[in-house]
Amino acid sequence: MNKQISQILKLSLGPLLSSAFIFFPGFLSYTAQVVALISIVTIFISLNQKRLSLTAMSFLISTIIFSTGGLSSPVFFLTYFFIFTLASLNPPYVTLAYSLIFTLFLINSLNSFQSALTLISIPFITPLAHYIGKLYQDNLHKQIQIELDDDQIHHHETKFFLWFSLILKHRLNSIIDSTSQLLSNPSLSYSQKKPLKSIKSQAKTLLKSASTLATDIDTKTDESNQDL
Repeated sequence: MNKQISQILKLSLGPLLSSAFIFFPGFLSYTAQVVALISIVTIFISLNQKRLSLTAMSFLISTIIFSTGGLSSPVFFLTYFFIFTLASLNPPYVTLAYSLIFTLFLINSLNSFQSALTLISIPFITPLAHYIGKLYQDNLHKQIQIELDDDQIHHHETKFFLWFSLILKHRLNSIIDSTSQLLSNPSLSYSQKKPLKSIKSQAKTLLKSASTLATDIDTKTDESNQDL
């Protein structure tokens, strides 16, 4: 829980700092420099962490929107994209809390009925974003599970081929050779040779069946890999 609260506070820094463009219009003359600086910082942090920095992105998107008119900004749609990104990476209450905080900072830019509808749309789009984010996470989880299952299949396939090549095949051939040598002994009676012939025949049948099974497994695995 503390981790989620910390995440909400860090995400809220974006709207908090960027609201200076609304409360202090004099900062608008430095918009290009601020956006460029934040973009560089965002790229640097993301590359350093090897993942997208949501805190830096929150600051960047909030700065762009607040400095270009708030609710009337021509790039306000970036807010929706960011909320959908949050929803796919965080629990629903983190996304909802950020949406509400972001909405509060935008109240001062209300200037028309259209802007009021835009403002109201932010918290209302959050459940949809969470639903789509959940679908994405479920699909990602299933994909990971499929990859894990494939890895396990390949692992067991490798173990089977090793067992067949190094143990079963060798021992069956050993049984066949041993029985052949015994059967070549002329001193053995018919009654003694009969069970030896049966053992030899069964060993050959088992070896042939195991070889066929190994070939079928290898063929089906190759076909599955081609389908993927």
